[in-house]
Amino acid sequence: MTEATALRGGTHLHFTGNALPQFGRYIFAFLGCVLVVPAPWMAAWFWRWFVDNTEAEDGTQISFEGQGAEIWLPLMVLALMGAWSGFVPWPQNLEMMSPVILVPLNIFLYLLVTRWLVTSLRLNGGRVSFVGSSWPYLGYFLLYFVSLFTIIGWAWVLAAWLRWQSSMVVGDVVVSFAGKGHEILWRGLLALLGFLLVIPIPWMMTWSTKWFVNQISIAPASGQSAADLIQIEFPADTPVSPSRTL
Repeated sequence: MTEATALRGGTHLHFTGNALPQFGRYIFAFLGCVLVVPAPWMAAWFWRWFVDNTEAEDGTQISFEGQGAEIWLPLMVLALMGAWSGFVPWPQNLEMMSPVILVPLNIFLYLLVTRWLVTSLRLNGGRVSFVGSSWPYLGYFLLYFVSLFTIIGWAWVLAAWLRWQSSMVVGDVVVSFAGKGHEILWRGLLALLGFLLVIPIPWMMTWSTKWFVNQISIAPASGQSAADLIQIEFPADTPVSPSRTL
């Protein structure tokens, strides 16, 4: 727990899901992306299970109320780009420009999905939102991509990126990520070894998930206990759309 979070009476999160159910849901979610149309509903189904298996140390009730229909367009486009982009040839005069077009589009869509995920969470019935903008998101994405060529630098960039994303969650809570670069690095290398051995994949995925979730702390933004979070009144839920989010 970070010092700032501890001073606010923060509490760590814990993931309690098991390896085989988690792995099975990853497989079904992947198939949903390949089929494109089911992708939004498979994503909502997966994240509802994931959040249902996430607990706070102090008993704060965490739930996920997102519906696939709220985010269908961004997720369908991401699924289409991820599963089928290699099978769709670009016009010859645009082929060299494809990264310039696809990277900003991916960032824009992932930002919409991130906002949907966060606004779909409920902490003791109260809502939170994600206020990060597209330019820092794009900056972290590009920095992370470049850091992959350093072999080990990606772990520190990922830690900073997750800390930034956590700090962009607003509401009655302060969210923080405490993981450090070297902690991510050695766990990432060990997880890679498990993936190469194939059979341990489900257990390595759950082991990594448990650690990442445990690095997340929530604390009340004011002096009340985290278990007594005051509900925030927001406008009625409406589908996420590019025109409203950026």
